[in-house]
Amino acid sequence: ARERLDRPDDLEIDPNREFFGQRLRDQHDLWHVLSGYGMDEAGEAANLAFSVSQFPNPGMAFIAMASVFVQPNLKTATWGRHLFQAWRRGRTLAKTLPQVRYEELLPLPLDEVRQRLGIPEPAAFHPTGIAILKGSKGNAGMGEVVWGFPSRPAVATAV
Repeated sequence: ARERLDRPDDLEIDPNREFFGQRLRDQHDLWHVLSGYGMDEAGEAANLAFSVSQFPNPGMAFIAMASVFVQPNLKTATWGRHLFQAWRRGRTLAKTLPQVRYEELLPLPLDEVRQRLGIPEPAAFHPTGIAILKGSKGNAGMGEVVWGFPSRPAVATAV
């Protein structure tokens, strides 16, 4: 007989804890847009480094650090420096991003939101550009990684 994998019916769900978890998940996507880091493998690692500076989490920190050693098409020193700069960029913010009321900021232009939150443009911390994945090699690893700035910022979409 198969065991039931979902929650037992008698388990009470703490609505505050559930809201907090959902909000952190949604903030991750918003931070892609605010930071300018893409939603490919390179952008995910940079966004995690940026996020760890705002919301310390050992699991996210481990994934970001591990990516330094598993990115086959990047020089480790350059990639590690890029992730450190993403982390440092998050540390320089005057506001703690998890506490921001994003519902009030969503109607505003991106540049104005970045200015209100004190988020510097990517070029301020990454003068040679951010890592952008171009193409994919399937299961063999990442595609070619180039350094530059996307012409359009990352856009988070609901699944």
